[in-house]
Formats: sequence, C-alpha cells, structure tokens
Amino acid sequence: MGKYEGNSDILMYRPENIKQSESLTLGVYYSPTVGLWKPVAGFGMTQQRLAFGEAEKQSYNKPYFNYSFRNSFKLPANITLRADLVGNLRGHSGQSYVYDTYRIDAQVNKSFLNGNLIFIVRAVDLLGSYRGKSLVEIAPITIWQTQIPDMQSVQFSITYSFNSTRNKYKGETASEAERSRM
Repeated sequence: MGKYEGNSDILMYRPENIKQSESLTLGVYYSPTVGLWKPVAGFGMTQQRLAFGEAEKQSYNKPYFNYSFRNSFKLPANITLRADLVGNLRGHSGQSYVYDTYRIDAQVNKSFLNGNLIFIVRAVDLLGSYRGKSLVEIAPITIWQTQIPDMQSVQFSITYSFNSTRNKYKGETASEAERSRM
C-alpha cells in the first residue's frame, strides 16, 4: 500500500506477500454412539501471530473458533437421517476479522439392493443464515465485506454401484517363518 505517484490524496492498494506469519490450530472431536444416534461434536481454534503494516504494525491475533454438531440416525429399512449445525465465532483469519456465522443442514438417505442403489435428499442452509461478514483494516484503508453465498438449496441424488464386489480373497497371510525366509 502506498501513495500513487507521490499524490497523498490517492492510495494504491496492491497485493503484497507477508514476510512472516505463524499459526496454531487445535481441534477436539467427540463421537459416541447412543443406540440409533451417532453424534459428532467438534470444536476448533486457530491462533495466529501476525502483524502487518508499513508505518505502524497492526496486529491480527484474535483467535478464530469453529464448531460443528453433526447428528446421524440409523433407522430401520436402510434409512439414515442427518441434521448438522456448523459455524464459527468471530476472530482473525489472515488479515480479515471474520464475524459469527452458522448454518443448519439436513439429509435423508435410503439404500436399496444391498446398498448398491442410494437415494439422497439434502437441504443446505435450512434457515438461510449463512452470511460471510468480514472486516479488513490495513491503515489507512478499511474494507467491510458482506457475502451472501446463496448456499440455500435442496439437492437430490441417486447413486448406483455397478459390479460392486467385496474382497474375495479367502487366504491367510504368510506366517512369520515364511516371511523371515524371504
């Protein structure tokens, strides 16, 4: 970022490589099975050490958190139901300060013919809540972005596996004596 041809009223904004940046990412997931219900709860955090700027360094070090809660229900008649909540909490991702966002998805699977034929109906972002809001501040410029990615959708798919076979090998592995002989 600099003045355009010495004119202080015009700023030139151009991409520039950051000389040094460090980050630490941690994640924890828990996946028990309770009868028909198989939840997967996850929580993650990214902490970066990043400072950038010409005259004075600006810090971009607020941790960025993400979470997910995925639910799967295995029902009789080869039916699987899913309901998922995914999102993030505000924090820095690169030079952007990213604001809270979340979405809820749902899915129904039904399989036939020993799992070779699968019907899937999926609804993405049921509430239309997924919005990307971010703030980029690189002195003296401030950029406020709101993204509406239009992810809300209903999807239908059919999958058929032709000639799907399991491993037909019925033999045993080589014994230790045979392996050492070779």
